Amino acid sequence: MGYLSRRSFLSASAAGAATMLHSSGALAATTVCISGMLPRFLPNSLTVTCGSRQNFALFLQNTKYMGLSGIISMTTVTAGGASYEAGSLFLLPWLKSQGKPATQAWVASRPTATTAVAMSISPIPNDAVPVNEYLSRVVLEMPAQAFIGFSVDAPLPRASAKWQWVSNVDALVGQSGVSINWSSATLNPPWFGGSRWIPGDDTCDGKTWRGLIVDGLKRASVAAC
Repeated sequence: MGYLSRRSFLSASAAGAATMLHSSGALAATTVCISGMLPRFLPNSLTVTCGSRQNFALFLQNTKYMGLSGIISMTTVTAGGASYEAGSLFLLPWLKSQGKPATQAWVASRPTATTAVAMSISPIPNDAVPVNEYLSRVVLEMPAQAFIGFSVDAPLPRASAKWQWVSNVDALVGQSGVSINWSSATLNPPWFGGSRWIPGDDTCDGKTWRGLIVDGLKRASVAAC
């Protein structure tokens, strides 16, 4: 599959989103967490590839200019002839519009790389399209419905960090803190009872998933492969 045009990508995203459950973000006690025939899945820990570690290091060095898209496979997926088990964490920076040095050429790593030698690729160009779905469909060429998603950025002011869909994490293995936005409008609803964000309580194992993601990011912050 070649790279999609912005128009075709947005059309595909809109069509996919139209089939998902409507969500106000609040889940009832009787929530059916997984829609359709999707299997329930909860790993003991996430698998962090070498390319994702390198991309997390690039993000931490450039939080003024970059955010970080994160997706987790909820079933076995295949990309570039390689198979990745459920619970694999993929990370790739996306570029912010403000403050980017005109002469800077950012080089990221293909997040599927399992060795220290990762293919160089460009970061996601901007957040004009859903960055989680862009990472799965366009960059990795894998079906978006196989993933849940979140994003990482610089820490938020304390007042903003009180929102249900975002958390500040104080430190990741000696690094400065980050904020995690638990939302993905198109990826998360089928896995979390229609909610766009991974719940912060026990609903649909949301609290456990948040812990797994924080742990995965801490391990990703150790850039050595």
